[in-house]
Amino acid sequence: MDKEQASLLGGAPDLLARVAALRAASDEASPVWAMDFSSRDGQDAVFIRPKPNIPPQQVEVELAVVEGDAAGERVAQDVAAAFDYGAGAVIEPGHITRVDNEALAALKLPWDKVGMVLRPACWQ
Repeated sequence: MDKEQASLLGGAPDLLARVAALRAASDEASPVWAMDFSSRDGQDAVFIRPKPNIPPQQVEVELAVVEGDAAGERVAQDVAAAFDYGAGAVIEPGHITRVDNEALAALKLPWDKVGMVLRPACWQ
């Protein structure tokens, strides 16, 4: 504990240095996926994104959608529109039950707490 307190005596610059070191260490976890960290108002999050200049990845995602559940049915419709028309979609935590991608599996993510953002496709 003394070591932790001593390392943060420099205030915010020390904290930023620790976050930078954590980001560098996380970059070694996967050659494909990068992690960004966020902490605000007692909420902590890790955002996973493809690293620049990597080949396309195949990622299979299974969603839990129960018939009659309006929120689940909306997720299914939004995801279908994302794939069919290039619309964007947000999949909230709790709807993802499994993700099949070797590089993502190496990150050992808790899928019950993972959400996903599908960005709109840019048609040119």
